[in-house]
Amino acid sequence: MTATPSTTSPAIGSTFTIKTTISNPSYEAYGVQVSAAAASSGLSLLGVSTTREDGVAMDFPNAASLTLGTVTEADTRSAIWKFSATSRGPQTVRFSGRSNNGGTVFKRVTVTP
Repeated sequence: MTATPSTTSPAIGSTFTIKTTISNPSYEAYGVQVSAAAASSGLSLLGVSTTREDGVAMDFPNAASLTLGTVTEADTRSAIWKFSATSRGPQTVRFSGRSNNGGTVFKRVTVTP
């Protein structure tokens, strides 16, 4: 799992995104879910979006968790999380990714408005 912010220094009151990507090196990962497990109080989660395997774009306002489905061998699935920066100083978001048969991984992203 990777987590990549659109900026590491968002302006106060601005919105920015963090893209989480789940990759699968072998076999199939079933029931893949990603979550914004915890965010600093200086950030507001506005929503998450993804493009389904069939190409349909989906947007979920205020959702802190999202099921991406099955990720096959050598494939990836992504979710784009939208946040608003509300306070100055380092702000951290902790993401988790899990599947029914592949365990759980965690990533942290820190931005400094």
